[in-house]
Amino acid sequence: MSTERDGNRPERTTYAILPAGRIALRARVEDLLSTPINEYPCFPQALGEAHNLPAESVVELLEHRLTILQEQLNELEIGVAKALARGVEPRFLIDADYQQVLLTAEIRWVGQLCGDIGSGALPW
Repeated sequence: MSTERDGNRPERTTYAILPAGRIALRARVEDLLSTPINEYPCFPQALGEAHNLPAESVVELLEHRLTILQEQLNELEIGVAKALARGVEPRFLIDADYQQVLLTAEIRWVGQLCGDIGSGALPW
Protein backbone atom coordinates (compact mmCIF):
# COMPACT_ATOMS: atom_id res chain seq x y z
CA MET A 1 0.00 0.00 0.00
CA SER A 2 1.24 3.46 -0.80
CA THR A 3 -0.05 7.02 -0.79
CA GLU A 4 0.61 9.53 -3.55
CA ARG A 5 -0.51 13.01 -4.53
CA ASP A 6 -0.93 14.41 -8.04
CA GLY A 7 -0.68 18.22 -8.02
CA ASN A 8 -3.45 19.85 -5.99
CA ARG A 9 -5.55 16.70 -6.00
CA PRO A 10 -6.20 14.86 -2.71
CA GLU A 11 -3.92 12.03 -1.67
CA ARG A 12 -4.74 8.70 -3.25
CA THR A 13 -4.08 5.35 -1.63
CA THR A 14 -2.89 2.59 -3.93
CA TYR A 15 -3.35 -1.03 -2.91
CA ALA A 16 -1.64 -4.16 -4.19
CA ILE A 17 -3.27 -7.57 -4.43
CA LEU A 18 -1.58 -10.18 -2.25
CA PRO A 19 -0.75 -13.68 -3.52
CA ALA A 20 -3.68 -15.25 -1.66
CA GLY A 21 -6.00 -12.65 -3.14
CA ARG A 22 -4.66 -13.29 -6.62
CA ILE A 23 -5.33 -17.03 -6.18
CA ALA A 24 -8.87 -16.36 -4.91
CA LEU A 25 -9.55 -13.93 -7.76
CA ARG A 26 -8.32 -16.39 -10.36
CA ALA A 27 -10.42 -19.24 -8.92
CA ARG A 28 -13.57 -17.09 -8.82
CA VAL A 29 -13.11 -15.76 -12.36
CA GLU A 30 -12.42 -19.27 -13.68
CA ASP A 31 -15.60 -20.53 -12.00
CA LEU A 32 -17.73 -17.66 -13.32
CA LEU A 33 -16.39 -18.06 -16.86
CA SER A 34 -16.80 -21.82 -17.05
CA THR A 35 -20.06 -22.54 -15.21
CA PRO A 36 -23.39 -21.07 -16.37
CA ILE A 37 -25.78 -20.15 -13.59
CA ASN A 38 -29.29 -18.74 -13.65
CA GLU A 39 -28.30 -15.21 -12.69
CA TYR A 40 -31.56 -13.34 -13.30
CA PRO A 41 -34.52 -15.55 -12.35
CA CYS A 42 -36.98 -12.72 -11.54
CA PHE A 43 -37.92 -11.69 -15.09
CA PRO A 44 -38.58 -15.25 -16.34
CA GLN A 45 -40.69 -15.83 -13.22
CA ALA A 46 -42.69 -12.67 -13.95
CA LEU A 47 -43.16 -13.81 -17.56
CA GLY A 48 -44.46 -17.13 -16.28
CA GLU A 49 -47.10 -15.33 -14.23
CA ALA A 50 -47.91 -12.55 -16.72
CA HIS A 51 -51.04 -14.43 -17.83
CA ASN A 52 -52.63 -13.29 -14.56
CA LEU A 53 -52.69 -9.69 -15.83
CA PRO A 54 -54.76 -8.20 -18.65
CA ALA A 55 -52.98 -8.22 -22.00
CA GLU A 56 -53.06 -4.41 -22.21
CA SER A 57 -51.31 -4.14 -18.83
CA VAL A 58 -48.66 -6.64 -19.82
CA VAL A 59 -47.92 -4.78 -23.04
CA GLU A 60 -47.79 -1.44 -21.20
CA LEU A 61 -45.41 -2.84 -18.58
CA LEU A 62 -43.20 -4.49 -21.18
CA GLU A 63 -43.08 -1.29 -23.24
CA HIS A 64 -41.91 0.52 -20.10
CA ARG A 65 -39.24 -2.16 -19.70
CA LEU A 66 -38.22 -1.65 -23.33
CA THR A 67 -37.72 2.07 -22.74
CA ILE A 68 -35.43 1.36 -19.79
CA LEU A 69 -33.52 -1.34 -21.67
CA GLN A 70 -32.98 0.97 -24.63
CA GLU A 71 -31.70 3.71 -22.32
CA GLN A 72 -29.29 1.24 -20.73
CA LEU A 73 -28.07 0.12 -24.15
CA ASN A 74 -27.58 3.71 -25.28
CA GLU A 75 -25.59 4.56 -22.13
CA LEU A 76 -23.45 1.46 -22.57
CA GLU A 77 -22.75 2.28 -26.21
CA ILE A 78 -21.75 5.84 -25.30
CA GLY A 79 -19.47 4.56 -22.54
CA VAL A 80 -17.77 2.08 -24.84
CA ALA A 81 -17.28 4.73 -27.53
CA LYS A 82 -15.70 7.08 -24.98
CA ALA A 83 -13.43 4.34 -23.67
CA LEU A 84 -12.30 3.41 -27.17
CA ALA A 85 -11.70 7.08 -27.99
CA ARG A 86 -9.43 7.28 -24.91
CA GLY A 87 -7.45 4.33 -26.24
CA VAL A 88 -8.81 1.60 -23.98
CA GLU A 89 -8.00 -1.74 -25.59
CA PRO A 90 -11.06 -3.72 -26.72
CA ARG A 91 -10.02 -6.71 -24.59
CA PHE A 92 -10.81 -4.60 -21.53
CA LEU A 93 -14.32 -3.99 -22.85
CA ILE A 94 -15.50 -7.53 -23.58
CA ASP A 95 -17.87 -7.38 -20.61
CA ALA A 96 -19.52 -4.32 -22.13
CA ASP A 97 -19.77 -6.10 -25.49
CA TYR A 98 -21.47 -9.05 -23.78
CA GLN A 99 -23.91 -6.72 -22.02
CA GLN A 100 -24.71 -5.00 -25.33
CA VAL A 101 -25.49 -8.34 -26.97
CA LEU A 102 -27.77 -9.35 -24.09
CA LEU A 103 -29.59 -6.02 -24.04
CA THR A 104 -30.05 -6.08 -27.81
CA ALA A 105 -31.44 -9.62 -27.69
CA GLU A 106 -33.81 -8.79 -24.83
CA ILE A 107 -35.02 -5.63 -26.58
CA ARG A 108 -35.73 -7.62 -29.73
CA TRP A 109 -37.46 -10.45 -27.85
CA VAL A 110 -39.60 -8.22 -25.61
CA GLY A 111 -40.54 -6.08 -28.61
CA GLN A 112 -41.67 -9.18 -30.47
CA LEU A 113 -43.64 -10.36 -27.44
CA CYS A 114 -45.40 -6.99 -27.18
CA GLY A 115 -46.25 -7.18 -30.87
CA ASP A 116 -47.56 -10.74 -30.56
CA ILE A 117 -49.76 -9.91 -27.57
CA GLY A 118 -51.00 -6.69 -29.12
CA SER A 119 -51.84 -8.29 -32.48
CA GLY A 120 -53.49 -11.34 -30.98
CA ALA A 121 -50.85 -13.66 -32.48
CA LEU A 122 -50.32 -14.79 -28.89
CA PRO A 123 -53.84 -15.42 -27.57
CA TRP A 124 -54.33 -13.99 -24.09
